[in-house]
Amino acid sequence: GGRVTLADGSIDFYRTNLRLREVAARVSISANALDIDARARTGKGQAAVTGRLAWTAGALGGSVHLTGDSLPIVDLPEARIFASPDLRLAIDGQRIDVDGSVLVPFARIEPVEIKGAVLASSDERLVGGQADAAATPHELYANVRFTLGDDVKLAAFGLSGKLTGSVAAHLD
Repeated sequence: GGRVTLADGSIDFYRTNLRLREVAARVSISANALDIDARARTGKGQAAVTGRLAWTAGALGGSVHLTGDSLPIVDLPEARIFASPDLRLAIDGQRIDVDGSVLVPFARIEPVEIKGAVLASSDERLVGGQADAAATPHELYANVRFTLGDDVKLAAFGLSGKLTGSVAAHLD
């Protein structure tokens, strides 16, 4: 058993320009379980992760809850996307259930021109690497609603406009 604590940390994801600041986390270890409580700030947004994971009979189980408010998920010249997730993950061995919602209150999507892009030949075949037969695939089940807020705009390939609406994604 024991505890790991992080205070006033920073994490940078350079691929998406996501910068987490004031990262605070506490992970408590007891017997075969981990209790997680983590929080961070990013720009004007904030995120939190709480949950408990345990190993029982060689399998991982438990739940994790991810919440956030106005998180800059992508901050690149081609796309600036902020999201407010409220997602719960339930893990039971190889099965993962994801439930909740993601609100996108703000987005600016302006992809660069792709003049001169080359497409793969229609007779292209990939050869080589084999799938690991010993690996057991995870089963993913999801029930997540994605909602676009009032400030989501797209400008691409001569088309510009405001996007609204929501999509419910169900994976069985």
